[in-house]
Amino acid sequence: MQASLAYAGRGGEFSSQLVETRPGQPVFHALCVLDQAILACVTSGPLKPPQPGVRLALAFLYSLSAPPRSRDAYDELWRTLLGRSDAGPSRQTWAGTQLAGICHSIGVAQTVELMDAIARARGNETPAARAYRLRSTGSG
Repeated sequence: MQASLAYAGRGGEFSSQLVETRPGQPVFHALCVLDQAILACVTSGPLKPPQPGVRLALAFLYSLSAPPRSRDAYDELWRTLLGRSDAGPSRQTWAGTQLAGICHSIGVAQTVELMDAIARARGNETPAARAYRLRSTGSG
């Protein structure tokens, strides 16, 4: 597990809280489950409950959240995935915002590398990964 100081962004100060730049395998898998659920929600419409895998991932990640704990991002992501939020057509953006809040609450940096790894775990090559691969290999 790697950790680094996090850039807080608010007021330009750095946070003294350590942020994981490479989450452990259970955390990574839970984030993969949520990312897959967001993709399914966007491509196939709202999910149908009970969605035990999604519920387990949300509960597991919430159990790791740092104090002061807030369920807001977790509850709102659940409502968004089920089509019960006010997100409307911007459901993917809103769900992604909630995923970012969840990552922040558990101290995981939501980096391009992390999101690329999640996309690869899903079996998808991201545009950033494709561009990097093409630059590094010099082929198309």
